[in-house]
Amino acid sequence: MPDFIHNLWCDIRFRRRLFGLVVFACLLLSLLVSLYLPRGYRAEVWLLLDATPAATSLAPGATAIRPAAELEIAERALMTTETLVTVASHSGIHKTLNKAETAEAMRAAIRTRRLIGGNRASLLHITFVHSDPAIARETAEALARQVLASDIKRQTARADQAVRFASLAVAGSAEELAWLDAEILTLRQSAGEAFPDTIPSRLALRAELQSQLRQVANDRLKLEAESDAAAQEEAERVFVQLQRARQERQRAEEFSPQGSARMVLLDARIAELDETLKRLTSGDAVFATLAAQISLMKSQERALQDDLQTLQQSIEATPENAGRLEALLRQRGMAELQQSKTLTALNTAQSWQEAIRLGAANRWSLVDVPLAPRTPEGISLLVLAIGSAVLSLLAGVGAVLAISHFSQTIRSPYQITEILGTGPLLEIPPFQIEKEALS
Repeated sequence: MPDFIHNLWCDIRFRRRLFGLVVFACLLLSLLVSLYLPRGYRAEVWLLLDATPAATSLAPGATAIRPAAELEIAERALMTTETLVTVASHSGIHKTLNKAETAEAMRAAIRTRRLIGGNRASLLHITFVHSDPAIARETAEALARQVLASDIKRQTARADQAVRFASLAVAGSAEELAWLDAEILTLRQSAGEAFPDTIPSRLALRAELQSQLRQVANDRLKLEAESDAAAQEEAERVFVQLQRARQERQRAEEFSPQGSARMVLLDARIAELDETLKRLTSGDAVFATLAAQISLMKSQERALQDDLQTLQQSIEATPENAGRLEALLRQRGMAELQQSKTLTALNTAQSWQEAIRLGAANRWSLVDVPLAPRTPEGISLLVLAIGSAVLSLLAGVGAVLAISHFSQTIRSPYQITEILGTGPLLEIPPFQIEKEALS
């Protein structure tokens, strides 16, 4: 076995091929390492997400949105084709590519990292690499702005939806309470809860109400009679004035021509008095003070009649609706509690909506990082170290083989002739060449 290795090692072609293989491996590894090493400039942007309770809950008892979910949503919004194409077009990169190629190129240049800091705060780390430092910085900031805009738009939509649902719930609770109040009032009145408990007391109250109704009716009739008398007296006075005006016009015809100013005034006066007399004699004239009193009397009459009717129903009613009344009261208590919850939810949603409108609910804040040349990190450093060690080892082996090869070439005249190109290529081991030279 050692002889075979010695003979193989002494073969010139083998050593040449091995030397070429080592050189090729060194070049290939150098190329791979150079391709793997990052090039260009790296722009970093950190987005801080502060998960405040006011911005993450819609109502008391609602489940708060965890920062991890928010970061996943932000990453998905960041990696959409529309966002990447928009940022690429604004940054002036990949202008000759179509949308799909632009998005893929942007995704290859973007690296995101999510750091979850519990329930209080989280970070979204956006890194963009480009050969132009200005484009790298501008693109990283544009990506961050797109994330902020997407987050604000999503929060606005959720807040509007929460306000809309809460408003519908409040309206429904108000309608339910109004219906329950009407039902409870009807049952209570039919059961007589608005009147005395005993039947004799209710009968006495009915007699009193009837007496009041008669008194009010009599007062109203008296007022109407007074109104008629006043109207008759006023009609007589107007009739006397009308007669005087007509007589004055007859005397004026002897001295004033037809169409003069005096004749026109007298005609207007006569027409006005005539119209007033017709209104007074028709029975429609009611004086303002008397009209207000009469209207009040009629309202009192209607109220007393309604009370009498309700009292009569309560006298005739039985307590058969007591169970239903109790159920309605329990239902009303539950409805009041639900209305309180819906009002709280509406106030919270409106506060959230107002905070978003004012910009106070923008829970993302941009933390800038100075621009720096891109260098390998983490596993990249490990690969670089291993690659450097392998390169050093291969370079040492190649150097030893080269020295050995050239030392053997100098000791053999045939190899010197072969290298200089003045003799034939000998395909025999070196030790055989030395024996033939000595013989």
